[in-house]
Amino acid sequence: MNIPFVDLKAHHAQIRGQIDEAIRSVIDDCAFVRGAYAAAFEKHFATFVGTKHCLGVGNGTDALYIALASLGVGSGDEVITVANSFIATSEAITRTGAQVVFVDCDEKSYNIDVSQIEAAVTERTKAIVPVHLYGQPADMQAIRDIADRHGLRVVEDAAQAHGARYEDCAVGTLGDAACFSFYPGKNLGALGDAGAVVTNDDDLAARMRMLANHGRQGKYDHEFEGINSRLDGIQAAVLDVKLAHLDRWNARRREVAARYDRELGEFCITPNCSADSQHVYHLYVVRVPGRDAVRKSLQERGVSTGVHYPIPLPLLKAYEYMHHRPEDFPVASRLKDELLSLPVHGEMTDAAIDYVIEQVKEVVKSQKKAARPIIQASLKEESMPIHCGQKVRFALIGCGAIANKHITAIRRLDNAEVVGAFDLNPEAATSFGAKHDVPTFNSVDEMVARTDPEFLNILTPSGYHAQNLLDLVKHDRHFVVEKPLALQLHEADQIFQECAQRELRVYVVKQNRFNPPIQQLKRALVAGRFGRLVLGTVRLRWKRDQAYYAQKAWRGTWGLDGGVLTNQASHHIDALLWMMGEPETVIAKTETRLADIEAEDTGAAIIRFSNGALGIVEATTAVRPQDLEGSISVLGEKGAVEIGGFFMNELKTWKFDEPHEMDTEVWAQHATVPDLPAWNHTEYFKDVIDSYKDGKRGLVDGLEGRKSIELITAIYESAETNKEVALQFRPQACRLGVQSPPSQPSILKAA
Repeated sequence: MNIPFVDLKAHHAQIRGQIDEAIRSVIDDCAFVRGAYAAAFEKHFATFVGTKHCLGVGNGTDALYIALASLGVGSGDEVITVANSFIATSEAITRTGAQVVFVDCDEKSYNIDVSQIEAAVTERTKAIVPVHLYGQPADMQAIRDIADRHGLRVVEDAAQAHGARYEDCAVGTLGDAACFSFYPGKNLGALGDAGAVVTNDDDLAARMRMLANHGRQGKYDHEFEGINSRLDGIQAAVLDVKLAHLDRWNARRREVAARYDRELGEFCITPNCSADSQHVYHLYVVRVPGRDAVRKSLQERGVSTGVHYPIPLPLLKAYEYMHHRPEDFPVASRLKDELLSLPVHGEMTDAAIDYVIEQVKEVVKSQKKAARPIIQASLKEESMPIHCGQKVRFALIGCGAIANKHITAIRRLDNAEVVGAFDLNPEAATSFGAKHDVPTFNSVDEMVARTDPEFLNILTPSGYHAQNLLDLVKHDRHFVVEKPLALQLHEADQIFQECAQRELRVYVVKQNRFNPPIQQLKRALVAGRFGRLVLGTVRLRWKRDQAYYAQKAWRGTWGLDGGVLTNQASHHIDALLWMMGEPETVIAKTETRLADIEAEDTGAAIIRFSNGALGIVEATTAVRPQDLEGSISVLGEKGAVEIGGFFMNELKTWKFDEPHEMDTEVWAQHATVPDLPAWNHTEYFKDVIDSYKDGKRGLVDGLEGRKSIELITAIYESAETNKEVALQFRPQACRLGVQSPPSQPSILKAA
């Protein structure tokens, strides 16, 4: 069976006679441009939506431009919209001369994340353009509240939402104006391009009608330069015929969607619809790991699908001048690889629906049996929130110095507790248990069975992290792992594959991201205050003698902890990647200054990032006579920030060409920085718990931990080969120059 994504032939066949008669009437009356047929449709569509005015225009993009321009949006203004939409949304904004400001989408609805809108508002903001994506209304009450507080206009992009309702109101009545597209594949589609804008504002309606018709009131009475965007008579007559059937067609789309919801919920993430809204399912979009492979298999089985949209708007080449990066819009950047649109339209037969459901189930099952793509492995399944009122339970594996930080940080939180601890060294475990009044156990198996933790914290020597975690997946617990996630890239990838199969989450401790100055630096980057980025640097200069690298009870040989880059500098490297984005190439050198160790204690690298900026990493543990501070700095065309201090918590420089209210806040906050090491970990665990309960990615999940491992791997490779190395997700890449740890008993095998 072949199931088309859209079946316009079947769609038109059922009303072909009515369409032919409508077109014949227009031809007979020669009413080709506007005229009686356009006026009739405008009246009927305004009644359908529930507005006083409707203006038919050439297409949905023109509708957005006409609405914004008529509201006075122009050069020097900013307009906020969502990162996940078709480019018509954003190009209509820039066409007015205004600057588009993108906000990430919500993890569940895929509409604009209303919690992030207010942070994007500036003194130049003039309007918000929410998109009712796929046919589901955006959270208009929250958007209107924000707009009212700041005196902003709201223009609804309802191109995919004909007939949708938000609470008791029809989409199209919730803003100052609303814009519709009648592209042939829409729920209400013409036989070519067409669009409309609706409003209840009399003055706005008059301005829009003039702008769309060369800026005139009478035939040659042009008050200003407008555009030519008019609904022609044939399209209006066809749309009038179809409008009478729209409610029935939308009802059938909801029936198809309901079948998909019931049958596919165990195989992919189906749309999350608000109980207060009525979705019209212009598109039925699911989230599925390995989307491209699933789509290819469905196509081979005769099921046509779509991808909406493969690239978030701010990452398109058209907007590269804005210097956005994927991490600026983490949800949209992640969804682009997971969203798949299934066939849904008013002409689908029950047999066709059954076939789609059957094929999706079979394909997803077969994909689950195969190895999952690395990019998906740590994400399964984030959008399924954990609703629990009790405290989140952590159990510690390893009772050294880091364990003291973990238990102190967790106990500062009202919604978390440490329920047990284990260490291969019984004396270390006993001492830790007495110090912190926490039960200790003779084995991990016993601890898990008796305490039932939700998380296992891996705090063992770095070289044991990967093997310990892989040994422990049998317990079906989530993981918090101290840096680094693993010493070698292929170990990290194996962790992701094993945890994906069991739907377990992995978080990596990168607490520097929670330093107040570094978080303020990130805010400035996201706000675009630096302009084009030029250079980012991190420096680590610590004192570590040969005794530090020697065999000790709390750590193994160098092979179990790695050298300065893997062990000490990975926090700094992670911070650089978080600020600067995706690295493309690296060239590096490493040295061993201490005679009796095999790991590097000094390394330097030059990185080229995908945004054109350069990065410099320098790290050494061979300085004398004492530790020097670490630092991170970011330089752009319009600003410079440097953060220093042993824990990278001291603000040294904060300078920008254009002043901002953030500047006073930054220095005021810096004057009251808390006790950072313990505070950092507490903020880190807050993020872990919030993301775990809400079903969203944490700030530092397993994939973020993998990025620093990959860069360090490339640094070693460059130093080994004396060549520049290109970076990409390379599942089989191995760290050069460092052997696997020597064979020793696993920490988990203690009696």
